[in-house]
Amino acid sequence: MAENNVNGEIVPEVKAPVDTSAKIEIPKDAVTAPASVAVPVAPVEAPVVDPKASAAAKKADDKAAKKAADKAAKAEAKQNKKSEKKVKKTAEALAKIDQCPKEYKPVSTGTYFWTGFLCLLPAIGIIITIIMSIVPRNKNIKNFVRAILIADAICIILFLIMSIITVAFGGNQVADLIWPFAQFVEDMASALGL
Repeated sequence: MAENNVNGEIVPEVKAPVDTSAKIEIPKDAVTAPASVAVPVAPVEAPVVDPKASAAAKKADDKAAKKAADKAAKAEAKQNKKSEKKVKKTAEALAKIDQCPKEYKPVSTGTYFWTGFLCLLPAIGIIITIIMSIVPRNKNIKNFVRAILIADAICIILFLIMSIITVAFGGNQVADLIWPFAQFVEDMASALGL
């Protein structure tokens, strides 16, 4: 390319000779720019640190750290308060149970189950029920057994009423009513191979 001289004359551009004998090896990993494109390299300057700005940034960082610490402390205090409330509530419930007289103390589910099991045994269950409705010190068990005793009394009364009706209407008529049911049970047993 030609450049204009000061006087207006056109002067040809002077090019430096290129030495092609030396070969430069570039690693395959290196990223290179195409030969026709010149890549400008800007000089790296050290950042200028303003002491007032760095002090302000440090104060801002300190404030943010203090805020985060305060937030974490508040959350921890809230969690501690909740757990203290829970412990206090449990302690109050246990204190109420301990203050309860011995005869009104709560009874476990297992105690109710085994008490009911003993009371519902055939033959000796009614005897156990009568004894347990009188003897136990705990009012909860006593009331439970009395309820079973009332249910037993109702069943006995219904059985007696049905017996009286059966005798009043004669045994043959009752046998005629029971016969189809007995036949059904016998057919089911033979079908099952019993």
